Amino acid sequence: MKIAIATCKEQPHLIPTEHYLLNTLAPISEVTPAIWNDSTLDWSSYDLVIIRSTWDYHEHLAEFENWLEHLAENDISVLNSVDIIKNNIHKFYLKGLEDNGLPIISTHFLKKENTSNFSLKILCEEKSWDSIVVKPAVSCGAWHTYKLEGLSEIKQFSFPIENDWLIQPFVTEIARQGEISLMFFNNRYSHAVVKKAKKGDFRVQEEFGGKAQMFFPPSQVISLAQKVVDYYKAQMLYSRVDGVITHEGFKIMEVELIEPELFLLDSTIQKNFKEAILQNI
Repeated sequence: MKIAIATCKEQPHLIPTEHYLLNTLAPISEVTPAIWNDSTLDWSSYDLVIIRSTWDYHEHLAEFENWLEHLAENDISVLNSVDIIKNNIHKFYLKGLEDNGLPIISTHFLKKENTSNFSLKILCEEKSWDSIVVKPAVSCGAWHTYKLEGLSEIKQFSFPIENDWLIQPFVTEIARQGEISLMFFNNRYSHAVVKKAKKGDFRVQEEFGGKAQMFFPPSQVISLAQKVVDYYKAQMLYSRVDGVITHEGFKIMEVELIEPELFLLDSTIQKNFKEAILQNI
């Protein structure tokens, strides 16, 4: 069996915590890292594509969507499935979660055609929001994500790129306690981490100085995250539910089904992820 683990040009050999997959799966398969937009690759030569660190897809969206279509048209098995990935690209999927009774962070969904005559100041006054986060609906890694403090900053802000947008109040618990990520393999809970931003920043990603460490969530948080995974009614090799524990309970920030970092921080978790892959072969 020939397996490609899809990655990006910036991570041609996979990220360090996932490089072990190339060796550990080798006894049963020919496994290679493959840059998703490498035009020299013949994707039809692969039996299975596992999408992992394709972390630049949002900057080449049309090309990425065409690539997904190419995989589907050639009947190449993909994990996660092409349908799941396509439905997760645009963060307005959060509205579907909310409509089905799952608790997301309070969010205003702004279509790109409405940005020119939209008043961020009026929205924040109506919502009594004095500190907000604005982020594109198609993005990853805090790309073009902004934290605005006070009505002066809010009033002066202009949307820098053509995109749909999510506007949310900044949740202070993120600064105090951190953002929680819960990982699931084959729809079953595996482990969790808490991610904290460096002092003076709000972004929890490692490239901005954020740090992640193992976290053991309360059972009710795991149960809620499981309901999010079950909502998709599909088998998924990996899924990650991001959120924050507030005084009102766990609030969902994002559901990462395309290329989430899975925080394979120790050998036991790495082995579990390998076993999850084998169950799909």
